[in-house]
Order: sequence, then C-alpha cells, then structure tokens
Amino acid sequence: MFRFMFTMLLAISLAACSKANGGSGQSAAQASAVADVPYPYVAILTCESGAMQFDLIQCFSGTSGHPDTNLELKNGDKYALFQPGDLDRLGHRSPEGVRVELARNFDLTMQNTSDSLILGIKIVNNDPSGDFNKVVYEKKVGEFGVIKASN
Repeated sequence: MFRFMFTMLLAISLAACSKANGGSGQSAAQASAVADVPYPYVAILTCESGAMQFDLIQCFSGTSGHPDTNLELKNGDKYALFQPGDLDRLGHRSPEGVRVELARNFDLTMQNTSDSLILGIKIVNNDPSGDFNKVVYEKKVGEFGVIKASN
C-alpha cells in the first residue's frame, strides 16, 4: 500500500513541478541532477513514549519473555539485516531520532517488540532539487506492530 501511495505522491509532486515550471517539464540537466542524488530520501527512526525519546535498541530488544526483533533494509543494491546490537551501524543519531539515508529504491521492514514504547518512522525528501524535507511517509506502531516501507 505504501508503494502505491508513495508512487502517487511522487507522480503528483513531479506533475506539480512540471506545472510550476510552465508545463515545460524538466530539462536534461535537471533530470540528470535528480538521477545523480545518491540518497534522495532520509528515514528518521524513533523509539518513544510520549515526548521522551529512547535508544532505538529498546524497541527491538525483547523483555519479559518477548523475542528480539530485527530491522531488514535493502538500500539500492545493498542488503543488511540488523539485530538489536547492530543498530548503531544503521545511521547516525540526531535530536529527532536515528537518520538513515535511503537510495531511490529501498525496502525497509521492522517490528516493535516493546510493550510500552512506540516505534516510528518518518521518511522525508532529501533531494535539494525537489521538496526538500517534505514528509512523504510517516507511521508509528505499538507492541508487535510492523512497519514496512518501500520504493
């Protein structure tokens, strides 16, 4: 469903850009610049309770008999499976959460194992030639909830 919604958002966004440019569409240089952006999206991953942020590992580490969960990411032509102890390699921390640069084609799946924390994702446009920092997808899940995002 996200793939469909994301494709529709991308098509609407491109149509709006074309209309804003007088209907002329993108020039060859603009199209080449868009294709050259290696990571046109950023995923911001959070583990939270209310307004308080927690380390991402706490949403993946099982407690009270719950199993650990993993984060699976195919990012362009690279694939990785992150176990709770590997999450530090995923991206870099920021005040808003863990930031992960995403290629034009990505597939991300993660599951929350915490019974008291909320796992979240926000995907924003990272392409300066487009709607920079525009949120294109956002989702939060509770215990055993799964987040799947792909493009």
